Amino acid sequence: AHYSLGLGASRIHNWCWKDSAHRVFPWGMVYPCDEVPKDIAYVHRNQSLLFRHFTPVYHEPNAYVLTADSHRLGGGKWQVIEGILKSFDLALATHVDNLGTLNEDGLSIPASAKVIFYPLPFCPTDETFTKVRDWVRRGGVLYLSGDISYDEFHRRTRTNRLEELCGVRFLAQNYPNISVSPTNSADQPCIKVEPAAPLASTGIGPKVLRRAGDGSPVVVENHLGRGAVIFSTDPIELHSVLDRHQSDLALYRSVLAAAAVKPIDLQPDDPSVHAFRVPLQDGGRVHVLFTTAEAGSEKWVALADEQPAITVCVAPRRPALVWFDGRGALRAVESQGGCSVGGKTILQDETGGIVMSVDRQDIRSSRALLLMPLRPGSVRLSIGRKWQKAIVLTGDIHDGKWANYETAPAEQSEAGLVVRVSPDQVVSLLLVTEPGSASRWCQAIERAMSDPARLR
Repeated sequence: AHYSLGLGASRIHNWCWKDSAHRVFPWGMVYPCDEVPKDIAYVHRNQSLLFRHFTPVYHEPNAYVLTADSHRLGGGKWQVIEGILKSFDLALATHVDNLGTLNEDGLSIPASAKVIFYPLPFCPTDETFTKVRDWVRRGGVLYLSGDISYDEFHRRTRTNRLEELCGVRFLAQNYPNISVSPTNSADQPCIKVEPAAPLASTGIGPKVLRRAGDGSPVVVENHLGRGAVIFSTDPIELHSVLDRHQSDLALYRSVLAAAAVKPIDLQPDDPSVHAFRVPLQDGGRVHVLFTTAEAGSEKWVALADEQPAITVCVAPRRPALVWFDGRGALRAVESQGGCSVGGKTILQDETGGIVMSVDRQDIRSSRALLLMPLRPGSVRLSIGRKWQKAIVLTGDIHDGKWANYETAPAEQSEAGLVVRVSPDQVVSLLLVTEPGSASRWCQAIERAMSDPARLR
């Protein structure tokens, strides 16, 4: 769900609401027969309750991946599809801001586009080639890998494209088709080329950035009109194994740099953490982070573009989220450990859940905080001033109404508030507020669940 939000999807769907009662079909949200919710139902409830409070707005990206549709529909299509997905992965690992997708079919390149990553475009139509070439001439920066000298019938009849677009002449084929060794980290150029002669009009020729062991070009930069092409004869997306991941990322970063496209400033600049910045209708923004590492310890990541920088803790294969509204108020934090602003800790969360302001105030000054925990543990909150009498209401929404299970005092000290979440409270909603306003904020949560349009 967080990836979908970060990438700009409008919704996600689960296959089934409940498990089938007469066969094994265990991916519903509730159990069969009695329809008791599974934990995953509460996870979706929590995500939905947070996401419905803000409205993303579409901004045209300036960096895109162009999918090589003519190639992915041919023989060896799954290898090509995986290669295209690897291109997305490499682009996201550079922390490019607002990555878009283009398709060859009906290709229309937006005016906002400064960079296009075009992996494995072995056999585009002449129409697609012409559109891409003309876009480069107008000032775009194109990355292209593998080959582009085949026609749409997969015959090598368009070697002139290599010279016209990439500034190299075709000499020979190193191996047929896409017969790459997928586990070999060494460069595997699929064709042998030589630099073309400099243009008579400018005297500027292609620049070889990397060569193979025999001296033949592997990566070439060619200037065309007001734009540039960075061409790799090695289809790196087909064998971007761990041992070469850093060099592949460096190549992708060089493409962004050539177009002066500034990525999201993440500190440390860890490629295993994917970062997304979602603009909102009110002028605010949502930051989504995701650690792609399969295992290991939590990572502390700073969003240095924010002033002061905001730092959150992210666990392997888990998301984190930070929401600033249009007034600059920090309205919600989701992390797997804690969050600080300008080096000052504002919360520590052992529950892997969400902390959200219900009263539209910054969570540091809010008097109505909704906690949505996923496991037992403590939530420690730094506050701007001492509360009159903080209480914790543990409840849920039933038939559109708040059902209160328990009311208990919150621990309060000079450092802030402490809410200790027991195993019985996990997947419940915990409202931290003051006694005189509890009813008001319970009703606000009811409206958020049953009538989200009123949140706007």
